Amino acid sequence: MDSRNRQTRAFRNANGGRSLVNNSLEQTKTKTMKTKEPLTIGQKEAVAAMLAHIVSECSRVDTDSRYDDMLDECFSFESVGGIFSCMSPSRVLKEVDPVAYRCGKNDWLDGERDSLIEIEGNYYNDDEVQKSRGEFIDGLSDELSELQDEAADLDATDDEVELEAISDKITRKEMDISACQDHAF
Repeated sequence: MDSRNRQTRAFRNANGGRSLVNNSLEQTKTKTMKTKEPLTIGQKEAVAAMLAHIVSECSRVDTDSRYDDMLDECFSFESVGGIFSCMSPSRVLKEVDPVAYRCGKNDWLDGERDSLIEIEGNYYNDDEVQKSRGEFIDGLSDELSELQDEAADLDATDDEVELEAISDKITRKEMDISACQDHAF
């Protein structure tokens, strides 16, 4: 195992199995956990289609509102009294010290990485993403079953050229399913 793989594995182990790298579409097309070989163009397209499916099916999480809610629940100005008692801690921090607000939000997001997944710069609930991913893979599996049935029908007629073409499609579909299953967010 080379040093880069060891460093990547150590980094993922230290971070709950998740990469903290911004998962833009271009980066996520080729990233897998189990395979060491680069993805084929077809596999990259399958992963890109899966990501597009996930983005279209899942609701984006408004991380700004969730962070603001957390700040407002944890802190208050009621003990200060007077006109300050009705101020929102999140708004005060955002306006008075925007750098501290952004740093705090980034730290909060790091802590939420078990429940949120970043795709193309937006955050989604992990449960929704995994459900949508499963639905997409189920669709690919259905397509694979249809191809296998078609190959079984061709076996009976012994059309070798067409059977070889179907076998190639089956292999590519299996590789696409594997790439989608192995894709790391």
